[in-house]
Amino acid sequence: MKQEVLLHKSVQTQKSYLEMQFNISRDLIRLHQGLQQIIGKPGNGVYFKTCKQLSEHQLRLQQIEERFLSLQQDVISYISVRYHGSPKTSKSISFLRSEAEKKSFLDKKLSVPPISSSEKTTSVETDKTFLPSSRPLPLPLRKAQEIIEPVSQQDLESKSKKEFLVESSSGIEIPEPLKKHKRPIRLRYQFESFFFKLLQHWSEKASEESIGRFRSLLAFSLFRIFRVRRKVVEANLEWAYPELTPGRRSRIARGCYQWGARFALDVLRMRSWQGILEEKVCFHNLELLEEALNEGRGVLMIGAHFGNWEPLCPALTEKGFATTMYVGAQANPLTDLLQNETRRRWKIDTIEKGKEATLRIWDALKQNRVVGMLIDQDERKKGVFVDFFGRTASSNTGAASFHLMQQSPILLFTCPYIRNRIEIRFQKFDFQKTGTQEEDLKRLTQQMLAGLESTIRRYPEQYFWMHKRWRTRPPQDSTSLY
Repeated sequence: MKQEVLLHKSVQTQKSYLEMQFNISRDLIRLHQGLQQIIGKPGNGVYFKTCKQLSEHQLRLQQIEERFLSLQQDVISYISVRYHGSPKTSKSISFLRSEAEKKSFLDKKLSVPPISSSEKTTSVETDKTFLPSSRPLPLPLRKAQEIIEPVSQQDLESKSKKEFLVESSSGIEIPEPLKKHKRPIRLRYQFESFFFKLLQHWSEKASEESIGRFRSLLAFSLFRIFRVRRKVVEANLEWAYPELTPGRRSRIARGCYQWGARFALDVLRMRSWQGILEEKVCFHNLELLEEALNEGRGVLMIGAHFGNWEPLCPALTEKGFATTMYVGAQANPLTDLLQNETRRRWKIDTIEKGKEATLRIWDALKQNRVVGMLIDQDERKKGVFVDFFGRTASSNTGAASFHLMQQSPILLFTCPYIRNRIEIRFQKFDFQKTGTQEEDLKRLTQQMLAGLESTIRRYPEQYFWMHKRWRTRPPQDSTSLY
């Protein structure tokens, strides 16, 4: 019975590996075909280098597949010998490679009775439906951490939960899925997580009057006492609004901290808004989103750290829209986990920044989903320099790239607080390609940032001025704002 379980697990491991390889190869093909339009221009060696690497890995990956098939047949033969052999035999049997070695060993040592034709027909075979296409794209290659040597029955039972992978004599490296890097859990993070949970439980049960008093106290403490990011806020406002008086900029800064306290408490108690979200959120032109989805290419829903953007995707999900959020990880992994759990309560698919983000956004657009992302923060050297509040700023090009590749419609959303509700409006961008890919990328990014800026200027107190938006400077500008 144990041998049959082992055989079943071995076959399932083979199926899982091949299915995973097929799915990733399919996504890489999609990404590869899309990126050709962006980076395949003359003089750019990224695209051609990628093609060369994929071609070199193709043959190696096919050899690995053949090696897995051979390994599975060895496991089947090994289990069959142990199952039909003499019950007195307890000596471990090696994984014999050639058919001649198997036949000689069985005839001389074990005298195993032949397997009947009925038993042969019931043996487990490899499911060919999980095999990838004849031209697969590769996984990243890493050296296997363990090479499984011939083992005894006791070792097999103790290692039943591991993948039975071997390294062939030709030195082929067996690929492994890349493990996600785990950030260290510091004592400060644990304290912040405890305080976060405590406030979350209190805010869900507290009255609106109590919430209002605590919000005022929190804003006053952050602005006057602790002065959290006070210098960054003042520098940003002086940079963005040089025409305003210092008194007016000071009032905007104070209002920014009041907005931040309100936003934080609303995010904390969002779990209690299930079923009553229509009382908190108001849509003004939702028909623009419906028209964009009718094109069948998905929708890129872009915005800024402005107003309250968190209830947008939950409100759309309650109305029947399939939504996906592109989110960045917080500095504290514990509070980041708690916030993502709140999002999952609303059945929202989240995509974190990382190597797999591009593939997952591509897939979401192919499934005609609404992908929400915030594009207003500094992108370091990865972004493109465009104008924002009259100053050059490094900006995200992800939405513009997907629009140029996929032709997915772009909707700009704004979500300011208007009295006691969050009012959401959409604005559709109509962009015509006129120049090269690089020029179109910059022009489209500039157009989106200009739309966000016009809304922020109407409600400057509700923008996240605590972020070092102009930290990255172009090569010709050595100005240090912070």
